[in-house]
Amino acid sequence: MIICNECGKNIHHTAIVCPRCGAAQKESKPDNLSPAISDKQTSTFVKKKMYSPTQVGLGTFLGGPLAGTYFLKRNFDSLSKDIESKKTLIIGLIFSVAMITVLLILKDKFPNFPYFSIVALYMAPVMLVNKQNQLTKESIRDSSEYDFQSNWKVLGLSIAWFIAFLGMTIMISAVLYFMGIKKLV
Repeated sequence: MIICNECGKNIHHTAIVCPRCGAAQKESKPDNLSPAISDKQTSTFVKKKMYSPTQVGLGTFLGGPLAGTYFLKRNFDSLSKDIESKKTLIIGLIFSVAMITVLLILKDKFPNFPYFSIVALYMAPVMLVNKQNQLTKESIRDSSEYDFQSNWKVLGLSIAWFIAFLGMTIMISAVLYFMGIKKLV
């Protein structure tokens, strides 16, 4: 945020004109400053958004392994850990496809298997990676560089990733059917 040159109200730092009084704004800071760095006219920092460990856990529980992969990857992106971000994406996708494939094949062989325990199969690694490689809730809260994502955003993304996970399950089931490995029922 910057202060309008004319009326003195806070406006967005990229505003060309003040939305309140219409006054043209001069460039307030050099182009080489990142948005997370404050200058004299900036009243607040632009913080990078992070998912807290609780948000990652609940989002993964509700949205499945694809959601967990997404939340971890976005946190690594916010932390500027590009290699970990790419590894998370690749490993998460491979793990999700493998898990779905194995469960679809084994479903008929073990009909009494407690499938709710599968949640632990993908929750444990997600929470372990989050705990060992990302920020704690307290670290995010006390940081001047990071802020929490909205809980509503976590819920919405979890629902979207759950739907994507169901779609992936249907596609893999169809592939297994056409390969003669699994019957559709």
